[in-house]
Order: sequence, then C-alpha cells, then structure tokens
Amino acid sequence: MAAQSISEPSPEPSPEPSDVDFAALRMMRRVNLAVGAVALIWCAAGVARAEAPLIALPSGNAVTLHEVLLDPTPTLGTETAPWARFRFVAPDLRRDGHGQTHAEAAADMDHLCRALVRPYLDLHQLSPSRVVISLADQPVPFGQAAPEVSQFFESYRLVDGACVWEGY
Repeated sequence: MAAQSISEPSPEPSPEPSDVDFAALRMMRRVNLAVGAVALIWCAAGVARAEAPLIALPSGNAVTLHEVLLDPTPTLGTETAPWARFRFVAPDLRRDGHGQTHAEAAADMDHLCRALVRPYLDLHQLSPSRVVISLADQPVPFGQAAPEVSQFFESYRLVDGACVWEGY
C-alpha cells in the first residue's frame, strides 16, 4: 500500500467490518484534522505552499518541509505502527562534488529529528514505529525514481524521547 499524505483526506474504502483497524482510522482522522488546522492558519497568514518557511540547519544550509507522510508499516518483523516520513527540499545537496556531503546532511537530519520531528509527533500524538527523514535537492513525488535528483535518507526510532539512528 502506498503512503498517504496526512495533509489530504484519503478516500475511505468500504471494507468488511472485521477488516477495519479503527485505531488507525482514528489516528489518521486526528492527523488530517490537525494538518488541516495548520493549513488554515498558514492560509490566513498569507503563507503559500511555495513560500514554505526556511528551516536553518547546523551546517548553515536551509531546507523547506515538502511533506509529511504516514506510511502503512512496511514488512519488517513485528512492527505494527506506521512509519512517519518527513520529506524536505534541500537545494544545497549535490552529487557532483559541490554542495553538502552526506556526512553534513546526516548531522542536519539528526538535528531535524530532535528539533522538528519529535515535537511534531508529540503535538499530534503520533507514535510511529520508525521515522524516515529525507532531503532532496528538488521535490520528487513519493515513490518515483528520479536519478537526476540528489537525495539522502536516514531512519530513526524514537526511544525514551530520543531519536536513535537506525541506518538502512
């Protein structure tokens, strides 16, 4: 099953009552309402999606939040909660030897996990089994290959309120 954007309501299938995961549905509705409220506040303040605020990073670079996705749990052992994917646009990433290196980007992603992701998840009362943070030098639709785009990914578990790097 593909990841669904938490900023857009997803069409609800009509499964048999025994197939419905009511806890997951309640969580998705709560997330959709919260993200909708944030979008309304941004619109009222005159902030367009294209004018997303820049987030300063320890490396000196800046990113914008492209999207947050809740991804139904990929098949990994006994995980039962969805993954939370935080996708950022970081124009300073480059593979051609110019721009931010993976080591610099990894430190920035650690910072994003601590400073932005953890508070976001707490605010929205989300408890994903894993957090994936991605940086791309330009927006890419989720799940689409884009070999011309530089992208870095890191995976974390939240343990006792701390971001613990998982590595792929």
